[in-house]
Amino acid sequence: MTAVRRIRDLGPADLDWVAEQEEAIFGPAAWSRAMIEEDFRFPRKRHIGVEDDGALVGYGMTSFDGEALHVLNLAVRADARNRGNGAALLTAMVEQARELGASEMWLEVRVDNEAAHTLYESFGFVPVRIRPRYYQPEDVDGLVMRLQLGDQA
Repeated sequence: MTAVRRIRDLGPADLDWVAEQEEAIFGPAAWSRAMIEEDFRFPRKRHIGVEDDGALVGYGMTSFDGEALHVLNLAVRADARNRGNGAALLTAMVEQARELGASEMWLEVRVDNEAAHTLYESFGFVPVRIRPRYYQPEDVDGLVMRLQLGDQA
């Protein structure tokens, strides 16, 4: 039997779950519940979740500045990785960028997160530069990546 996957917009009722997952996935670098709640209030930001067989297993947050779509966060629970959930979220984000008429997408990822690098590169994101000590409090560098959308069908 194949899993049923669905992407949906997140709402206020999902905030506690997102905050719990932030802490579980990102540890000391996690966004606080207050930061997540504040982020939900901005109209140019979108928060989506991926459900796998009816259970919420991942989420993503984007921001659109009128030209580029910024991936603020993309996270999948450890027990739901390597099953296409991250790719489903990223696909929805790319579709959102195209619908908004964005010319490019940007994101930052930890330099030591090879699984994320592989996912982003499979979508055509390319490394642009390193942000030293971007991820705190661990002092881990961030890799800035960009996806050009203008020439893609």
